[in-house]
Amino acid sequence: MRIKIATCLLLVFFCIKAYSQIKISGSECIVPGTEYQYEFYGKFDGQSEISVCVEGGLITANNNSCYTLNGTHHVRVIWNEGLTKGKISITSSSRTSSLSIKTTRALQGGKIDTLAKIQHAFSAGISKTVNCSVPKGGSCSPQFSYQWERSDDNLHWAGIKGAVSQNLSFSPDSEKSFFLRRRVFESTSNSIAYSDVAVIVVNSQPGTN
Repeated sequence: MRIKIATCLLLVFFCIKAYSQIKISGSECIVPGTEYQYEFYGKFDGQSEISVCVEGGLITANNNSCYTLNGTHHVRVIWNEGLTKGKISITSSSRTSSLSIKTTRALQGGKIDTLAKIQHAFSAGISKTVNCSVPKGGSCSPQFSYQWERSDDNLHWAGIKGAVSQNLSFSPDSEKSFFLRRRVFESTSNSIAYSDVAVIVVNSQPGTN
């Protein structure tokens, strides 16, 4: 009987402790200079002051590093340019919770190799290769996927079927010059970026313009 009572009391203790915790929800990986929203969860005492502070940024509600919540359980933060790490903390009824912040850069789509940016093909069907550097940024643990695109006018683009690798190997299938670029999707941040453009100049024979 004593064992059952002790077990019940132990469960109640852990339930109360878990319920009393304050949790912060929001992006832990940020691009400096960008605004993010953070939300707070937990049992808040209506008589207690709820204070939020950030290290490395400003809270937009008062353009300061600390803010007292008034009827809301969220804040928006602009993290400082040049930031390498930061923190957001919330305190209520002597309970404190914090979230450490890491930084990345906005997604960059990569650069096409200089020697591949302008290529001449003297007839359709000759194999060509376009090499492009690995993308950067988008997330602290980025997951990249690729889609190469083609355009006849450098304005309207369409995906090339099956061209989903970092670099592109292809054979020109027409006598008309065209443009190529690589589309990059970073799944963690759900962001998209593009490489610069390569030009494939198709000539009917060597020496023609």
